[in-house]
Amino acid sequence: MICIKGKEEVYFPHKKRRKMAKNFIYRHECEFSSGGGRSEEDFYINNRDSFSSDALLCLQFFLESEWQNFRGTKQAESSCAFIGLLHTGTQKRVTEDGEYEITGGDLILERESQKVLYTQAVGKVPLRRTGIILYRNAFFDTLAGTLFPEKTDVIHCSDPAKMNTFFQAVKKEITEHGGRSAVLSQLLFALLQEIYFQKRKKEIPEKLRKALEYIERNGFRLLSREVLAETAGVSVRLLTELFRKYLHTSPGKYLSSRRLEYAGELLAAGRLTVGDVAALAGFSSTEYFIREFKRHTGKSPGKYRK
Repeated sequence: MICIKGKEEVYFPHKKRRKMAKNFIYRHECEFSSGGGRSEEDFYINNRDSFSSDALLCLQFFLESEWQNFRGTKQAESSCAFIGLLHTGTQKRVTEDGEYEITGGDLILERESQKVLYTQAVGKVPLRRTGIILYRNAFFDTLAGTLFPEKTDVIHCSDPAKMNTFFQAVKKEITEHGGRSAVLSQLLFALLQEIYFQKRKKEIPEKLRKALEYIERNGFRLLSREVLAETAGVSVRLLTELFRKYLHTSPGKYLSSRRLEYAGELLAAGRLTVGDVAALAGFSSTEYFIREFKRHTGKSPGKYRK
């Protein structure tokens, strides 16, 4: 980033945050003498375990930023990848590969760094962004390269609020639990899955989208193919063909997978008993849920939660 005038300082907003000093927040502020532009970024640094050998996905920084009348340049390290969610505003990005705009609710995923000629805020609405900088390793390159073939991908999120919950879970792990590498790896893997799901959801036909939204609204309880087909306004046969063509699975297997994913989210929250999680995820009995969850994840609900 090129600044005309700037300052950098370690930032302690209030006393209770002092206990986080080992991870810490590093604030970067820039003010521009021409045009009154400014940029503020808080970097939540995961010092303890971010590069440990058991971390499949290695976090370097979690950042939150706000820009006003901002124009700047940057060149990321070649060993880094960036995932950022824009909450408000519109940003123009001009790179060696072309130019494009991202707006509130969009997510950008840069698997490999590229020369950014400049970035600029468009309009008067401040740019607010949450982002993650990852250390690229063989596992990340294989996984992200499979899910997101383009070096830079702009995803128009179907559910930005849900996406943001994944980012905040990463922030909470760093600030409240010290950034345990195994937990961060799980959270980052789930984040990549959600990005992929929301990207595909934007691409799928409206009739299939209606069926998926009906599943989400009904709390993942058991639903027949006939009910889903009626909701989508198609025959059972066409519904099955849509699931196989766009999601590469059957309606039943998709529903089962989503129920188990939802159960995993409830377990990670840590406030409910296994029985409560089983009931909320639509399983007929706790014993059946435990058996299916272990078959799906390789861990019992209790071990998964820990």
